[in-house]
Amino acid sequence: MVASSATTRARTFGAIASFEQANIASAQYISVLDQVTSRICRELDGRVYRVEVLTELRDRMLEADSPEAAKEIMPWVPASSLQGKATEQLEAEGAIVPPAHGR
Repeated sequence: MVASSATTRARTFGAIASFEQANIASAQYISVLDQVTSRICRELDGRVYRVEVLTELRDRMLEADSPEAAKEIMPWVPASSLQGKATEQLEAEGAIVPPAHGR
């Protein structure tokens, strides 16, 4: 699970860099919706995030001085804590950059 999460995180960070280089202002979270899609991914699906926020979160994560600090910057949260929250609030909480959970 650690390797899969690290690979997904690296791919996401690369996508964020591409968005920056292409001067893209926002990006949409798209989940594969099928019978095994998690409640977390269903809640995040379709939301549009500002690339400047994604960039800031990425940079803060890369500069984190401990695994605990990194977890605080980009936490994995339960689906129940995502429900009913505005996208702007999720941006502020950092719970928007894939992977959003293990497996």
